Amino acid sequence: MSSYLQQQIQTRMDAMGLSVYALEKKAGLKRSAVRNILQGFSKKPSADVVGAIASALDCGLGDLVGDTDGSTIKQKKKGISWEENLYVDAVRSIGKYLQNARHLSSFEQVQYLISETYKYSMAKDKPKIDDDFSKWLVEKNG
Repeated sequence: MSSYLQQQIQTRMDAMGLSVYALEKKAGLKRSAVRNILQGFSKKPSADVVGAIASALDCGLGDLVGDTDGSTIKQKKKGISWEENLYVDAVRSIGKYLQNARHLSSFEQVQYLISETYKYSMAKDKPKIDDDFSKWLVEKNG
């Protein structure tokens, strides 16, 4: 196994305790679809196949293919647009203001703050994190 894709699939399968067959079933793929990728028989799997594998492994497409050029991966799932880099920016923005918060928030509270910041940013014509909104949100909920 030599490709980044192969390594990522195998590592994530191991971490989740999934067999090749279990991953294929969870992803809704034909038998041997994942096995062919892992064994190098399928050199260029389709985006649909890799997307199904990513979904089954609870990760983004970029996590499996090595999205290292900083481009945003956009996926449509249940009508919600997903922009990975914007979400990461939301995490960083909320994290910056939580450091100054008087009390430590629970995991659920932090998730809520990140989610609200992300959704607020996605509603704009040009999605971008608004640090003032993040700061206000943390202060309001802190």
